[in-house]
Amino acid sequence: MTEDVYSVGEAILAEKRRLHRATDQKPNINAGPDDSKRLPRLTAVECPNCGAEAGRDGLGRIYCLECRHRKVHAEFLEAIVRKRLSRAGLDVGPLARLTLGSFDRTDARHWRAFDTIVTWLEGWPYSDGASVLLWSSSYGAGKTHLARATQRALVERGATVCFMQVADLLEVIRASYEDGAEQSEHAILWKAQRVDLLILDDLGKEYVADRSRQWFHNLIFRIVDRRYREGAPTFVTSNVAPTEFEALLGGATASRLAEMVGERQVDMTGADWRLR
Repeated sequence: MTEDVYSVGEAILAEKRRLHRATDQKPNINAGPDDSKRLPRLTAVECPNCGAEAGRDGLGRIYCLECRHRKVHAEFLEAIVRKRLSRAGLDVGPLARLTLGSFDRTDARHWRAFDTIVTWLEGWPYSDGASVLLWSSSYGAGKTHLARATQRALVERGATVCFMQVADLLEVIRASYEDGAEQSEHAILWKAQRVDLLILDDLGKEYVADRSRQWFHNLIFRIVDRRYREGAPTFVTSNVAPTEFEALLGGATASRLAEMVGERQVDMTGADWRLR
């Protein structure tokens, strides 16, 4: 490499701009090395971080374009992730703390659930409907924590994820039947059916009157069946055991969910971590 060179690509250009800003002068980006006596003399060296050709000034500061480009690229990706999380509402409040890293894995069942989710995420994306079921007969087992952490991990990757508590879903759909409703039932179901991942949280906690049971069965079937036929994965949390799904959801829906979930179902029944 040539010693005592005036410029190493954009490094010297960046320094030139900095100097002109400091003196309130308009920079001339086309200026050559002889156009300004203020330009620092750079010595061509090897960057200690990446091994690329870089420039070192008289104070020992290293100007490396490769490292600079990597930093800018990393900052750009971080900005994209922050924007995605903000749009999903996952960057503020309690939801910002529900990550895979913050999940308590001291309990054996919690560890198994965590390992199931991590392994499943490693295989993303799926086109065979590979789904997950976390259930427990107790409250505070951490099911929703893992569901939200999964949502966060996939939103960061750019996937479309719809998180719906089943009770809230029914309330929104009932509201769509009213005059002047902002959304139609079709629009709500279309979103649930088409996103990359649908998360149905707290399945079984919803209240459905006996006279509305058939309506509920039909509604859930339409969502699950479309995702089943298109190989779209679904993430379900419930306080109801899978053996009771047929009575809860109807035989057709329970059968499809069982096939989609396969062995990726974990019983997380245990002590309420909120009371620890």
